[in-house]
Amino acid sequence: MVRRLLVAVGLVLALAVAFIASIILASETGAEVVTVETEEPDGSTRKTRLWVVDDGDFAWLRAGMGPVPWLDQATTKGTLVMIRGGAREVYAVTVFDDPVSRHHIHAMMREKYGANDRYIDLIRDGDRSAAVRLERVDEPGDD
Repeated sequence: MVRRLLVAVGLVLALAVAFIASIILASETGAEVVTVETEEPDGSTRKTRLWVVDDGDFAWLRAGMGPVPWLDQATTKGTLVMIRGGAREVYAVTVFDDPVSRHHIHAMMREKYGANDRYIDLIRDGDRSAAVRLERVDEPGDD
């Protein structure tokens, strides 16, 4: 009896680990993954890997549920650094936390990332996400 219980518990744990690993794999194998850099309170750099979509002159990110440290840091400073295709650029951050913007970002992500986005939906509450618009900031010396 105890042996069967241990086997069952082990199987449940193995399935949970496999599910989490598959979510991580799905998020890292999307059409495009960028690195976002924000500043930690101690001055160090936080690096976060995210999906990105483009709409007109803006790049868009999607922030998930609950506390999102990279987003909190970016909104506090007003900017973040995005490394995309080898280019490292500074962007102004604007957060849209309304149903229309959420629907728009979800639709753009679904179009670009397809089945991976649908799979991530298994753990994401779309009603609690935020659309994050990025506008490139010209730094001194840019022409």
